[in-house]
Amino acid sequence: MAQEMSWQDIDTYKQAMASYTESIEEFDVIQRGAGSHSGLGGIGRTFINVGSNTSVRSEYNRSDYNYYRPGESSVKDDVGIMSLSQLAYEKVAIVRNVIDMMSDFTTHGIRIVHPNRQIENFCKSWAKTVRFVHTSERIANTIYRLANCPVKIRYGMVPIRVEKEWRKSFAQENLPVTRDSDINDRKNDINIKKKGKQEKRRIPLGYNILDPRTLQVIGGELSAFVGKPVYALRISSKFRMMIQRMKRLSVNSKHIADMLQIIPDKLLQAVEGGLAVVPLDQEKLKMLHYKKDDWKIWATPFLGSILDNLIMLEKMHLADMSALDGAISTVRLWRLGSLETVPPILPEPAAIARLRNILAQTGMGTLDLVWGPELDFKESDSKVHNYLKPEKYAQVMSEIFSGLGVPPTLTGGSGGAKGGGQGFTNNVLSMKTLIERLEYGRGVITDFWEEQFKILQKAMGWRFPPKIMFDYKVLSDEAAEKKMILDLYDRDLIAAETVQELCRRDPELEILKINRERRKRANDSMPQKSGPYHVSDHDHEYKKILLMNGGVAPSEIGLELEEKKEGELSNNEQTEEMQLKVEQKRGDMRPTPVKPKSPGGDGRPKNSSDTKPRKKRVDKPKTLGVFTDLFMWGNDVQKTIADILSPAILKHFSKKNMRSLTKKEVEYAENLKFNVFASIGPYSEISHELVYNILENNTKANLEMIETCEAFSVIFTKRTGNQPTMDEVRQMQSSAYALLYEEILNV
Repeated sequence: MAQEMSWQDIDTYKQAMASYTESIEEFDVIQRGAGSHSGLGGIGRTFINVGSNTSVRSEYNRSDYNYYRPGESSVKDDVGIMSLSQLAYEKVAIVRNVIDMMSDFTTHGIRIVHPNRQIENFCKSWAKTVRFVHTSERIANTIYRLANCPVKIRYGMVPIRVEKEWRKSFAQENLPVTRDSDINDRKNDINIKKKGKQEKRRIPLGYNILDPRTLQVIGGELSAFVGKPVYALRISSKFRMMIQRMKRLSVNSKHIADMLQIIPDKLLQAVEGGLAVVPLDQEKLKMLHYKKDDWKIWATPFLGSILDNLIMLEKMHLADMSALDGAISTVRLWRLGSLETVPPILPEPAAIARLRNILAQTGMGTLDLVWGPELDFKESDSKVHNYLKPEKYAQVMSEIFSGLGVPPTLTGGSGGAKGGGQGFTNNVLSMKTLIERLEYGRGVITDFWEEQFKILQKAMGWRFPPKIMFDYKVLSDEAAEKKMILDLYDRDLIAAETVQELCRRDPELEILKINRERRKRANDSMPQKSGPYHVSDHDHEYKKILLMNGGVAPSEIGLELEEKKEGELSNNEQTEEMQLKVEQKRGDMRPTPVKPKSPGGDGRPKNSSDTKPRKKRVDKPKTLGVFTDLFMWGNDVQKTIADILSPAILKHFSKKNMRSLTKKEVEYAENLKFNVFASIGPYSEISHELVYNILENNTKANLEMIETCEAFSVIFTKRTGNQPTMDEVRQMQSSAYALLYEEILNV
């Protein structure tokens, strides 16, 4: 092992420090892998001397940042903003989800309607030919994504045979029609307008959405003062080279020669002539914009307001990747010598070189090292987990969602790492922003299709043009909306066909199915409908109603009855007998009328005065009658008995409350309460001791009172057709109690 240096006095100290100074050159970093780095050569911040002792740091704005990072600089031209918006749509999942969601919501339930059934069938067949739903969704997607949507319209002739077929409810598909050229009018083409009139039977048969970045407005900003701008196709150098290459290969390839025949003549002539742009047929081009200012050539995508935030989000992702790459990086400090010992020890160059060579030759794994006491070792690692936390994304994601105007919940964001922050704290405001954008997009699509429908109307000679309709996506409660639709149909405010369309069903097909099912049920080849709105067996229901009302005899409806057993009574006979018993009992309990005394009998003679003082009048409380008092008292007593017995009943059955009792347990409890109630005398003081004594003596209820309650129940069921509820049974018990004791108290 190499020898170490130490000192005892001033001379040896100077000698040791001189030797240590020579050893400093040996201090170095051990290179374990190859790498490279680059910089800007010391370019940094500058300071300006304002005063003798004052310096001001120079400004640092966005332009300075973009100068050193041109890849992150903000673009200002319209084509550049559209390109970055398209790139964000393709690369950033949040942007793609929001744009797709908005376009789907905008075109949700889009359809064509017309008051004439045959014309509506024609429009539906035409919609399949031009891919009406798909084209509408792509227009909405392009408008929200790039804010500019050029639509190229292809016209063609519709033969009479095709028109007749399209007017049918179930028309054939892929019928032959004559389409014009896609880009330019050839010699045999007919212009769209002839002498200022729309040509008959010539209608749009196809729509192509072009890339607005490949178009150019002739005249630039001056076109805003001319009126309607003129659009031209920009011929790029790549496209020019591709056309030239196809011409060379067409000599030996028939397929490439056929492809060249499809390319418009104007475009080929422009490539051969070296033109930069080719003017398009403005009658076949429709440019749609999203909130475009009149003085601008192109509309600005709303994604342009969050491009800086998207760049910041990408940088944060790159920072996470870099942090993950260095997550296992470790710094180890090997220290030779010691200043704490007496005398201190300083390392010699030979010792430092020896340790460095040992560490450099050792690979990954465990290192066993034999050294003296002057060697010290320390290790530090980067705590990358403190950096890889989701909180740093919250601000950026909040700004992105604010710029998109969409709550994070609609896109599936949960607030986790890279999943988005919480966005607006007020989701109502963000929802209004979203709905307004969807309504604006629907307005653009509606204006476009209404213009196309007018072309259809003039070309086909219809009286009224078709209309476009949408379904409104419910973001709150779809069940409530469906219930409202059914209520509107029940009140004859909307048609059954509208309900079927809202449920995504074809009305014509549903009518055929309904009629087919009706025929099967009429032939008994299919079971009858059964439910709250339909009676499955009409004959059975009619017989049931007639028998219940007593209008017919059983033999009249085909029922054969056996002979009745001796002493057996029917339900009606039992009811009549009970009614007779009740009326008889009421008659027996009525007090015997007192015959009034004849005039001139006992009493004070006429016009005579009192011979002794009169008795003072005693005020007695007015009552509603004995029966009514007993009835009301019985209701209160039953509540008191229930309060006393309920805890014991629950404890007996080991239940928490009365609702948890079974049906048999409830019947047992009610019978127990009724026995106690029927065993108590009128106006008795109810107490726990009284109830306990009744239960202890096993006192049974009065038989006459039980029969009266049963009679009341039978009469109630006969008149209402329903079984009495628990409260109604208690009312009957109180009535029977009052009826039983009324005569006793009147005596």
